[in-house]
Amino acid sequence: MTKPRTVLELRELPDMGALRAWASRHNASISYLGPTLEGEETYGARAGVQLRVCRCPQDRPHPVEWNSPLEHLPAQ
Repeated sequence: MTKPRTVLELRELPDMGALRAWASRHNASISYLGPTLEGEETYGARAGVQLRVCRCPQDRPHPVEWNSPLEHLPAQ
């Protein structure tokens, strides 16, 4: 029987301070992962198979907006 292995351990931390402390202890860099549908900013840090994320209030406006290139086709 094979031993189960951890592929990814994902946990959410309460705030950016906790994420910075975790990243510092594990020598990991923090990356911006993008906005949530609720408008919060998501940041994450990864060390090996461990990924820690936190959601923060949006500091700058960057709403999720998508425009289809097919909406404004030239008339033929």
